[in-house]
This record gives sequence, C-alpha cells and structure tokens, in this order.
Amino acid sequence: RWRQAAGTDFQPAFKDCLLVASCSRQTGLRLPAGLQPNSSLFVEALRVSLKLFQDRYTSDLEATRLLAAPSLLELDDFLQLQATGSGPMVALWATHDTTIMVMLVALGIWNGQWPPYTDSLTIEVYRPRGRQGTPLFRLLHAGQPLQLPWCSTRVELDSLAGSGLCSVGDFLPEHIAELRDQQLLAIKCEGLGSTATSEDVAMLHPR
Repeated sequence: RWRQAAGTDFQPAFKDCLLVASCSRQTGLRLPAGLQPNSSLFVEALRVSLKLFQDRYTSDLEATRLLAAPSLLELDDFLQLQATGSGPMVALWATHDTTIMVMLVALGIWNGQWPPYTDSLTIEVYRPRGRQGTPLFRLLHAGQPLQLPWCSTRVELDSLAGSGLCSVGDFLPEHIAELRDQQLLAIKCEGLGSTATSEDVAMLHPR
C-alpha cells in the first residue's frame, strides 16, 4: 500500500516527513493523495515508523547508555558550574527528538511516549542564599518535574509537593556517573562493539 501511495519503498525515517507535513498543514511539504493526515495508511505508517525507531534505541540498554553518557556528563559539568555561581544563568541547547529519548532511556526515566515537536528537557538549579545550604536541582520533561529514583537527597517543600528537587550531587545515576572514567568508558565501548551509527553519534554529539 505504501509503494502504491508514495511511489517508493517505506523507510522508518519517513516519520519526519509525515510529521512535518501534518504539523505544517502541508504548507511546505505536500503528501500524496493516499497519505493524507489521519488516513489509515498515514496513521499506520507513522505508528510503524515510531515503533521501529523506539526499538532501535531501547533494544540495547547498555549501548544507549554509552551513547548518551558524554552528553549527560557534559550537562552534569554545566550543572555544577551553575550550582557554584560560576556558570551562565541560562543556557540553551537545540536538539532532536531522538536525543531526548536516548537521554531519558539512558537515565531509566523514559515514559514510553515518543517526544513530540517542541518537546524539552529543562534543568533548574537553585542556589541557597549566602554560603549555607546545599544547591538543589530538578529535571523537567515538557514542563513536568521528573522523579529520579536514584536521588538520595530528595527534598520536598510544602509549597512544591512532588517538586523533584534533589541535591546537585545526585544529577546522574551511578551507571552513568561511573563512565566519567574514560578508561572504563573505552573498555565498555570496545567490549560492546559498535552498535551506534554515525547518525546516532552526530545527533547526540554535534561538532
């Protein structure tokens, strides 16, 4: 059915074309007559495409963790700078849906939903006034605070129930934090073999 409607073989990456055409109401990208949004073939193609991408990044958890580790460690470094007041007040990174998903899967807190357009991960840092107290942070996905299972210093405030506040020292779970050891990271990557494609690496670690 796909070949008849689109004139080409189906590829998982076509999800981007389908989503762009649908979200833009086909102002810049028109779909063939048999692939109009909400048609049975459109819905099926998008479902299959997202499932294939999901399987790609969740079938090998260890590989996903190794793929995401450098970016997560970089975020941790930045978090620590902000916690001490030596980093900029605000920093923005533009990224892809697959990057957000890989990070959440690697951290073990993905909810199983594919990140939509305009999705976001936000790290908020709270520094105590003066020099007393412990800097806190919370990680939000689409504006909602995430509860981090590994957080041993979870802080709950009466005015912020379920706030997800933790000590900045608890940003990363142990299975990611240990990969700061470059020798261990290299050993794990070598032992696992190369399961990440060049596209995966470029997406997570742009030059």
